[in-house]
Amino acid sequence: MGAWDSGPFDNDTAIDLLRELESGAMMDILAACVTLAEGAYIDDEEGSRALAAAELIATAKDEQIDSLQEPALAVVSKLPRPPPPDLLALARAAVERVLQSSETRELRAELPKAKFQSWVTKTELLLKRLC
Repeated sequence: MGAWDSGPFDNDTAIDLLRELESGAMMDILAACVTLAEGAYIDDEEGSRALAAAELIATAKDEQIDSLQEPALAVVSKLPRPPPPDLLALARAAVERVLQSSETRELRAELPKAKFQSWVTKTELLLKRLC
């Protein structure tokens, strides 16, 4: 894996998602990313896509662009403001599930304690931004 850290775009899956969003139906792709099957196990690819999509949705909501870089900024600039309420609700639910029980969480828990705590803190902040 080339990129992997505690931020929502610090992994290859999220970077691939940004490329996909640049060339596709953005809102449909974002909705698909944050629509997680109820009760199903969330693997790391699905969890990472959900967190990256939720970050884009949260940024469209609150316009906190400080931590975003291109191409994420370009994607956010094309999103409706504010995002549709149903998309925000899906994003909140997805972030909660990834944070509580997912392969994404399990893999981050294997990082040094400070890096895992950084991931938890950033993910909890993302959840608050979606409210």
